[in-house]
Order: sequence, then structure tokens, then C-alpha cells
Amino acid sequence: MAVYSKCKANPQHQGRGKLQDSGQDYYGPIDEPIFQLPEVYILGTLDTTHKSADETLASWREAPIAEGQPQAEEVTMSCCLQDHIDQVTYWQPAGVKRYLAASSQNYVGLMEDGQTVLKYPLRKTHDALQTLRKEAERYIRLGSHKNLLTFKGLNDDGLLLEYCERGMLHTVLEGPDKLTDTQKITIGKQIVCCLVYLHDHHFIHCDLHVRNVFVTSDMSAKVGDLQGQLFRPDGSIEMETMTQENAKSRHPYAGNDEFSRRTDIFALGTLLYHLWHEHPPFPELDEFTHKDLIEARYRAGHYPINLRLSTGIESIIGKCWRSSYEGVHEVLDDMEKLDGMETQYTTVYALSP
Repeated sequence: MAVYSKCKANPQHQGRGKLQDSGQDYYGPIDEPIFQLPEVYILGTLDTTHKSADETLASWREAPIAEGQPQAEEVTMSCCLQDHIDQVTYWQPAGVKRYLAASSQNYVGLMEDGQTVLKYPLRKTHDALQTLRKEAERYIRLGSHKNLLTFKGLNDDGLLLEYCERGMLHTVLEGPDKLTDTQKITIGKQIVCCLVYLHDHHFIHCDLHVRNVFVTSDMSAKVGDLQGQLFRPDGSIEMETMTQENAKSRHPYAGNDEFSRRTDIFALGTLLYHLWHEHPPFPELDEFTHKDLIEARYRAGHYPINLRLSTGIESIIGKCWRSSYEGVHEVLDDMEKLDGMETQYTTVYALSP
């Protein structure tokens, strides 16, 4: 598996990837891979050649961050930040050819190669860039999985990630082309497979939902937005979470500081419900303004499905919500049994208060 670094070819780089003094950009193989990922690119001013992951992370932490907004396009955009609308001026870093999406904190733009996206902050501040660096650390620690968004590197403006042509799973569900039951089950399995991988590597996602799963042109699901909590094998915290689930995905009995397999599996139940029904639980309630009511319904057992009578994928959803699974491996075992059963499900809705 080849790993590459992109840098300007000049005499001082001779011997690193067989670069020649051509003055041109060149992708050259590194003899000692930095990350065990396919086609990784390290862009920008940091020299990461022949460094271990720990050394690379240390250099990122120590390197100065260039603050201040670059030359911006005169375009004002509205970004929803939970309870208010924030007006921001759109800017486009070098190498970004097209704007794709925006969240409450970041933009996503398609790079000129057509295969990579740049995740970069709404405002280029030290704190915003530091948050993206911390997310990069998580990708490096976790390595690669076929259903984990591929991390391609870090440049002066943000994270370089693989381009998923169909966008967020939320966008796919809202689109005109409806998913078949078979496609939904396949996507659900892929998400569960990735969560198995993350948990096996002592990582709790902490914010699993349809906006943090991305879909490729061939309908493969990729989990992204790694801002969760990484534990050491002894159970101590190596990287504290930078995020938390919203009310519809948060376990109703989890304390403020609980980020565990249980909380991730509960969020998985909400994600699978949204995937299967093409809308979140309690669509009439807002996850921010009706937070207390949503939590009260969950605590009272007033779920949008009858947990005693549900079958098939809805039985799995119910078991996620009731914390019946000891680990996500058990969820995957149940998902594997769904092949050929997708037309046999029965949905019986419980009354909500």
C-alpha cells in the first residue's frame, strides 16, 4: 500500500520520494509510511516525511497556526447554530473549486482533483483550526476501515477527506430517489460495521446520526466527523470528546459525562429508525427546543414503535434504545439475520403523551 506526500520538488527534498529538481508538484512514495491509509496526502508547510504518527501529531500541535480570514468572496451565508442564525462571510481557500455544504462550524468544499474535500472553518481562528487538528488526530489514531471516511491529510486551512458524491445520508433520505428496503439494510449494516471497528479501537463516536454518515456514488456508507472520545486500553481517557448527541440520540439516563458503548448504541438506534422511516423519532418535536419533552418520553418508554411487538429491524432499534445489547457486535449479529426478511416487518406505534 503506497503512502504519498505532496511537496514542492526542489534540491532540499532530494532523496524523499525520488523528487527531482523540476519545480513542479510531485506525488512521491514514502519508504516508511506515516499512516496506514490508502493514498494519504500531507499538504501545506509541515514536513512529515519519515515521521511516526506520534511525531507527526506533535509537530502539528507545535506548529504555528496562521489566523485571520483570507481574501473572502463577498457572499454572506446564514448558518443555523441551534437557537440563532449567524451571518458569516463565505471564503474559499486555494485549491477549492466548489462549495458543497456548511455546518454550524465548518464549510466543506470540493478540491480541484474532484476526489477530495476540504473541511475548513467558517472563520479561520486559532481555536477553529485547533479543533480540526484534534479531529485529524482521531483519524490518525483510528486508521482505515472501508466504512470510515478516509482521512487524506491536513493543510493550512483544514482537513482533507475523501469525497462522498451523494453527500450526507440525511441528504439521500430527503432526496427524490427513495432507498429500497434492501439498500437501507445494507447501509445500516455498513454503519454498524464501522461502529464495531471504532469500539474495538476504544473510540466512542458521541454524535452518531444521519448528518455524520456520508454516502458514495456506489451507495457505500462512510462514518465521519470524528470528534468523539478515545480511551486507552486501560480505560483512561486519551482524547476527551468535543461533541455530544442531540436529545433524540442521547441516552435518557446518561449523565453529562457518560460517553460509552451504551450511549453510542442508543444513538445507533435513533439513526436506524431515521434510516428506516426516513424521518427522525418524534418529527413534531425539535431536538433543541423540546429537549426535556423528548427525554421525558424516552424515560417513560413512550417510543415511536411498540418495543414488545416490533420485529425485524425495528426489533433491533428497540433493543438499541432499551440498552439490551452488551456491545455493538451483537447488533451486527442481528443485522446479519435480516437478509431476505426486509418485507416481513410489522410496525405497531405506541401512544405518545
